[in-house]
Amino acid sequence: MNRKRMMGIWALGACMALGAVAHAESWRKISLRSAEGLDIHVDTVINKSGSASYKPSYSHTASPLFVSVRGPQLKPSSKVRIVLNNYNYGMRNAVPQAYVLDLKASHSAQYGFHFSGELGDAKVDQSYLDLGTGKQTPLLAGISGYGGNHAYPQAVAVVADKTWQTDPVNGSHNFQFELGLGNP
Repeated sequence: MNRKRMMGIWALGACMALGAVAHAESWRKISLRSAEGLDIHVDTVINKSGSASYKPSYSHTASPLFVSVRGPQLKPSSKVRIVLNNYNYGMRNAVPQAYVLDLKASHSAQYGFHFSGELGDAKVDQSYLDLGTGKQTPLLAGISGYGGNHAYPQAVAVVADKTWQTDPVNGSHNFQFELGLGNP
């Protein structure tokens, strides 16, 4: 193969690799149900960005991220709050980011009456990273690349009208799930 053709193939491969460096996947949906009968939905897009260099490394962020809660016991005057914890490297004893969000009542043809909010509007309480209370940071769903693939687990707790919702799977108030890394 001549040198010019080899360079063309290399350039095409580099363009394809760089094109995949910053891309968004389709919507990812997590559906949960509390023992008390509320439906909890987490909807997001996993965005991948980083370097496709000799030692590639990528960050996978969840943005935008919406949370909605619905159930027959909720009324327009109800108060619904969520606390979403994003755990670092799969260790559930360290909470790098704790998002606190009061959901707003809304109505749509698709979902009917429900409470919803976007994580970008949340108050962020940092307990591991010293970024300051209230500073908005994207939810880091994981990292991948040269050092391996690490999807960070998440947990959401829901308080509706002063009643903590219970996860029927683990019996706690934390509904555990994983947004994942998206496409490698």
